[in-house]
Amino acid sequence: IARRITSYRYVLCASPDYIARAGAPATPDALAGHACIVNSTISPTNQWQFMVDGERRSVGVRPRIRVNCARPVRALRSPATASGLCLLPTVREDIAAGRLLRLLEAYEAYDRIVYAVYPHSRHLPAKLRTFLDHLVVHFRSGLEQ
Repeated sequence: IARRITSYRYVLCASPDYIARAGAPATPDALAGHACIVNSTISPTNQWQFMVDGERRSVGVRPRIRVNCARPVRALRSPATASGLCLLPTVREDIAAGRLLRLLEAYEAYDRIVYAVYPHSRHLPAKLRTFLDHLVVHFRSGLEQ
């Protein structure tokens, strides 16, 4: 059985330093002219996807840095994001603090849903039910964008 725990959205962002140097892209097509930090787990082919005119469209990007996890980029914050544009999840605090600027807000990027998966059972153990309920409450305020 799979129970939905939360959802989150990747958002395009960069540091204010990068935007001051390179400018902000106005459309997804403008990404070709920017250096990007590419997470290979969501875009192994250097293609980022955005909703454009109601359709999902792939846009080629030029990686300056490739990572296989967003955590190092978020941990580095300004030094990494000063190197280029990046798609990151759950960046509300960084945006609110001015460390990152959200870009292309009119174009939806990647959405992810987190599920808890467990074996089917006629009677769900109380410990498991309590744990699943805790996960839902815990992530409700932290990840949803």
